[in-house]
Amino acid sequence: MTAVLENQSRPLAVYPQIRSTRYPSLDIWRGAACLMIVILHSTFAAYVGDVAFERLHHPLAARLLSLIDQMWIGIPLFFVISGYCISATADSSRRKAHPTSHYFKRRIRRIFPPYWIALAVTVALYGIATRFPALAGDPSQHFQYIPKANTLSSMQWFGNITLTETWRIHLGGGPLDAYLTPAWTLCYEEQFYAVCGLLILFMPRRFFSGALGVSILTAIVFALTVVFRGLHIKGFFFDGKWLMFAAGVLVYYVLNYLPPRARLSCALFLGIALVSAKILSKQLLFHGYNTDTVLDDPYAWYAAFIFALVILLLRPADGWICNSRLLWPIAICGRMCYSLYLIHWPLCKIIGNLLLLAGVRGFVPELTITAPIIIAVSILAGWTFHLLVERHFLNPPATLVQPIRRPEPIAEPQLSAVAV
Repeated sequence: MTAVLENQSRPLAVYPQIRSTRYPSLDIWRGAACLMIVILHSTFAAYVGDVAFERLHHPLAARLLSLIDQMWIGIPLFFVISGYCISATADSSRRKAHPTSHYFKRRIRRIFPPYWIALAVTVALYGIATRFPALAGDPSQHFQYIPKANTLSSMQWFGNITLTETWRIHLGGGPLDAYLTPAWTLCYEEQFYAVCGLLILFMPRRFFSGALGVSILTAIVFALTVVFRGLHIKGFFFDGKWLMFAAGVLVYYVLNYLPPRARLSCALFLGIALVSAKILSKQLLFHGYNTDTVLDDPYAWYAAFIFALVILLLRPADGWICNSRLLWPIAICGRMCYSLYLIHWPLCKIIGNLLLLAGVRGFVPELTITAPIIIAVSILAGWTFHLLVERHFLNPPATLVQPIRRPEPIAEPQLSAVAV
């Protein structure tokens, strides 16, 4: 009897069939979210000096600025959209030959080079501004403070460059100091991406189950921060921010894997979640919880869950929304939103201070001159940055290739002994 080695091949992993992952109108929502943040930051001068005083004594000023204050909801919207888009990327990557490396290469290329260039531009602009003491004034003198680069420690610069500044503070090296302040959201995004990459690495076929497990863990940790007030986890993805990202993951899963009738059940779940978030925020406030970590997140969840519910239910109207000429300018802002988000911050500070020096003060000038100029210059600068920098680091659209079973797959051969 002779033992002969015979090739036996394991079948290739076959993932479930899905629908089209494209959701083009998300560009419009992304543009709206970005413009909300730009509008919010363009009115910072309204919180100092004469305008701040006028706000307290002018009902119209108080109402308009209170409305602008609510533009912070652009951040939860960003996190939900990011959850949807990264789910599409992860879903595509896990079907590749080298899923983890494919995924991380795309993320690193997309996020870091434009951010580093924007950070360098901010350092240069602030460096010029700080040469003029009247321009880089103290906040007590009714100006937005413009910091010098050498005011940050080496550890703070490490946190800024690596987008770890929000949680670097737990390791020492001084307090949180994001030189390009809006980058704090990117510090969370980086953690979201890292978690998704680990899920692809360790449980590619159970990616969405893994995301659900992380969401449950986040909810438990948040509950512990409420019970144990001394538990400081601000800056980590599990401080509650993940739940907004997870809402986008849920929308992606429902739209691409579940039958249409399941959308109603998901909508009901999101409805219960947003009502619970609203009740939780009121209860925490009633019981005296007023720290950023504990109180802010339920309000952000509330906004995120409402938005997730909206994009879930509006999916059938995607074509009509995309074809609307009225929304076309917002869609343009959505396609360059990363550039606009990165570059608008130093412009808001410098232009705002310049106009203060020029004597543009008061409620009406702030809303009719300062804010429109800042918004217009930011959009123009964002488009320029997009053309010169960001577009060179865009990844090709993620494509989902369905694996096909073959009679004799060449992957993963296994040897077995057969008696002849």
